[in-house]
Amino acid sequence: MTKEALAVTSQPEANKAFQALVKPECLNGGFLRMDAAAIRGPLYRALYLREFGKDEPGFAALPPEQPSEEDRGYHAFGACVMRVAPDTTRTFVLALPGSSEEHQALAALRPTFEACVTPREQLVFTKVAMDSTLAQALYERAVAVSHGGNLAKAN
Repeated sequence: MTKEALAVTSQPEANKAFQALVKPECLNGGFLRMDAAAIRGPLYRALYLREFGKDEPGFAALPPEQPSEEDRGYHAFGACVMRVAPDTTRTFVLALPGSSEEHQALAALRPTFEACVTPREQLVFTKVAMDSTLAQALYERAVAVSHGGNLAKAN
């Protein structure tokens, strides 16, 4: 059910799909409303940890690859960052939010960000969007590699 919710791309439909993941018995009579953007990163992180574990070996770093015109944007950016700096991306995603480890990983990723954005492109991230984008890229690359995908193709 989680993977299906993550596959939904329409914001209103994604909000409904994520709300359906909430189990009333876990809320002790309370109510929880969450925005899809805020929950994507933690769900991708949880899937990664469940399927690959915290001790999963890293990936080989590869040179940046310019995405096609239709592949530009946040998803392509996350895939590029994961491709260029896989270990640091993994460290960032798995670090406790607000920890010094997370801050150090983010600082180490900054030069990679520039390599993954074309001169004509401008991307603006909130912390939540950055978490979500990089967690999704980490999970997708791990899935691709685990299914026999070529490292060069496993963005």
